Amino acid sequence: MSTTVTKRMMKNTSWLLGGTVISGVINFFVIIYLARILGAAAFGLFFFVQAFLSYLILFVDSGISMLGVKEIASNMNKAGSIIINIVMIRFVLAVIIYLISVVAVLLLPIQSDIRILFFITLSVIFYRALSTDWIFQGLEKMEYITLSKLCYSLPYLFVIVYLIKKPDDLLKVPTIQMLFGVLVSIIFLIIIYKKLFLFKIATVDILSWRKYLFAAVPLSAAMLLNQVYSNLDSIMLGIMKSTSVVGYYNASYHVFNVMINVFFIWQSTALPVVSGLITKDLAKAKVFLDKYIRLTLLIAIPVAVVVNITAPLIINVVFGNNYNDAIVSLMILVWTLIPLVIGSIYGITIMIPTGQYNKLYIAAGLGAIVNILLNIILIPSLSYVGAAYATIFAYVIVAITLISFSKNILPFKYADYLLKPVCFSVVGFILAKTSFVIIRPFNQLFYISFAGIVFIVSYITAVALFDRDFIYEFAKEILRRE
Repeated sequence: MSTTVTKRMMKNTSWLLGGTVISGVINFFVIIYLARILGAAAFGLFFFVQAFLSYLILFVDSGISMLGVKEIASNMNKAGSIIINIVMIRFVLAVIIYLISVVAVLLLPIQSDIRILFFITLSVIFYRALSTDWIFQGLEKMEYITLSKLCYSLPYLFVIVYLIKKPDDLLKVPTIQMLFGVLVSIIFLIIIYKKLFLFKIATVDILSWRKYLFAAVPLSAAMLLNQVYSNLDSIMLGIMKSTSVVGYYNASYHVFNVMINVFFIWQSTALPVVSGLITKDLAKAKVFLDKYIRLTLLIAIPVAVVVNITAPLIINVVFGNNYNDAIVSLMILVWTLIPLVIGSIYGITIMIPTGQYNKLYIAAGLGAIVNILLNIILIPSLSYVGAAYATIFAYVIVAITLISFSKNILPFKYADYLLKPVCFSVVGFILAKTSFVIIRPFNQLFYISFAGIVFIVSYITAVALFDRDFIYEFAKEILRRE
């Protein structure tokens, strides 16, 4: 990475990480609060319906958004026109999709209160259609993303705690989501107009919409298929088991999701950088990605290990004893982080900037097929544990497929990146498990905490001893004056 790029990336990552940590803690507290107030059944029903919403959101907030980031980063002088046209496309799509969804829900043989829950929850699509995060990502103005997250999450927390007091208040939750989301999105669209780009209605070109939509189709399809192996398991668990089982599974998945979100913050700062470098200098892009991949895996692998070790502590402290059934699924799900990180590096930071959308779609399609088949086979006998295994295998298939596709574009030797973090993690894991034997007579949560600390200290020590030159050079790039 060049010094300028590194410093810019770290600045953007710092903004995003700071805001996302704060908003993430707030939103995670909301989830914990809802899990405890609503109970496993209502909590599971809420996320069962939310799983359907996530598919609709993909049509307005996935492929077209990523395309928008790439277009803005590559054509900054046309950013105003790109912004207004893509915002209009997203909103029109939201209206069409919501109306179709309302008709579909009316035809379903479900109870009236659940039907109303669907109507309100699916209206959140308008909040996502108006979201401005993709605009600020393309402009590399990550501080505005942080500000928008805080403007949404803080009042959302207070209103949730004030209004949600019992399971019967379930319908109020998506209503609050939608109202606050739309309000914050409109405010930040105004900020973009006033402070960054004076986009004009006159630049709306309906004829160009076809070009954007056509280019976004493979990306949207890939994201849709990615969503299949991300949360179809919640829908299948709700149909094949019960909403309580969905509640347990989603408790573990939300812990796992915290790690995913932190990784995607890091990745979202890399996408516009790679998009710019690949169009100008492929050699520099390869140097940048080499360091990016190495640093990412140096962090992701030990995170997966330490969460696996401390899963009982995390679930008990966060959700309480009523969610103990979520411990095993978290211990399994967390290993998904490694193939997810590898697959996303190839898919998002290599395939998208190089325009290889169809290959991204093929990889996601294979992952979706594997996930569906394994869910059908495993859920009846293993319940949410089977769903967790299905998720891991789906991400492994996607990562392997994307690696094979990328060999002719930007080849990397992944064995070189994996060797050190895997070795350091194995040593740390052995030491952590050994500590179980030494202090097992003590309180269970105490020795789990101690084992986690042993692993973290041993891993950091190993990195300091055997990979200090890389860390030192990276730190110098960040701190060096431009």
